[in-house]
Amino acid sequence: MKKTLIAVILVMIFFSSSVSASGNFESKSEEFYNNQNESIDSYGSMMSAFLAVNENNTPSYYGGAYINDDGKLVVLLTDVSKNTGTILNYSDAKNLIFEEVNFSLDYLISVRDQFTKIVDSEDIVINGMVIDILSNRVVVSVESLSDDFISFIATELDMQAIIIQQSKINVIKELIELEAGLHIGTSSTVDSFTLGFSAIKGSTLGFITTGHHPAAVNGSLYHDGTPIGTVKNKVNSGPIDASWVEKNAISYTSNDTTNGKNIIGYQSTYLPIGTYICMIGKTSGTSCGEITYVDVDNPINPGVYFADYTSSGGDSGAPILVPTGASTYKIIGIHVGYMTYSDGPMEGAHRMISPYHDIAEEFGITAIYN
Repeated sequence: MKKTLIAVILVMIFFSSSVSASGNFESKSEEFYNNQNESIDSYGSMMSAFLAVNENNTPSYYGGAYINDDGKLVVLLTDVSKNTGTILNYSDAKNLIFEEVNFSLDYLISVRDQFTKIVDSEDIVINGMVIDILSNRVVVSVESLSDDFISFIATELDMQAIIIQQSKINVIKELIELEAGLHIGTSSTVDSFTLGFSAIKGSTLGFITTGHHPAAVNGSLYHDGTPIGTVKNKVNSGPIDASWVEKNAISYTSNDTTNGKNIIGYQSTYLPIGTYICMIGKTSGTSCGEITYVDVDNPINPGVYFADYTSSGGDSGAPILVPTGASTYKIIGIHVGYMTYSDGPMEGAHRMISPYHDIAEEFGITAIYN
């Protein structure tokens, strides 16, 4: 009887919702999903093996990894002729592809850290800094750039391993005016946003949404004028832009957790760039793309993922999912907003994602799924 009651309670927390199938959804083949599932598992196994040997550094021959257009994991090595066997033992993968690069990931991290120390002593504003796996370089965007500074940096750093570009940034956190449709919001403002995913903390049921909404801790959130939860914690720093909201007695029922999608789990490990993902937003509906950068150092939310799906006002807090098949998904985080760079290698708009593992660790929650 107790197990049955718990099961009923878990079902009752799932909020009913349906959104249009707008956005840039692209159905992939079953072969792609199978390849990507294997790639994500292989990447996790490989990184765990690295950490078991040295929790502070990746191997001196490892240059990073990404998932290609076929869903296969591409591992970058400084010497393919020597190190492929070790990687195969670490990953247990059937579809690994190897490419050779000039610089190891560990070396690029050291260049990034050197640059950070230098600018800490100078009047330089960093708008963004990331290790670009595909270009095998550290990519830096700064507010202003002088010839004297470039000359100085050239005496201190390996300029073959870093790209420095002057660029302006603009950050958009996507709250919009309240409108009809499925959304959550506050009673005292005209802002609205998207429910991320249902979760449990101990025995307390609730959900995760954006952390930049105007409701204070212990304030209420609403769905169509009805209070559905109380904000118990909100964080907007580092890679986390999220709120933990305890569910009110009123429940909305559904067969699943997230907008008609069959959620079968959550991704608690880091993902490689190139991973195909989908956002399910209040305004945009289903919008898919790829993770383009990970662990992005930026002045707003350092440590987030960047991705290339599209989004609109009202999508803040939306769940980000990785498809595991034609109709099954895992939760990997929530949508934050987007950041645009005016120039350089990072030019254009980048959607920002708060990773699930950081949110779960911060709030002590676990996602609920089918």
